[in-house]
Amino acid sequence: MELSAKAASVHDILSWRDRYRLEMNCQIIHDSIHPRPGWTLEYLLLAGEATVGYGSI
Repeated sequence: MELSAKAASVHDILSWRDRYRLEMNCQIIHDSIHPRPGWTLEYLLLAGEATVGYGSI
């Protein structure tokens, strides 16, 4: 199985970020950096053809 990362938009990772917040089950502050243009680079993480997560730099 090939593992890879593919550049993505904030819109592409929203469902993954929502899932992450739900699993944390705590108060989250300072979470507005991702939608700010130019502040982060988003990636979808793939195992073969399946998206298995996201990364943000």
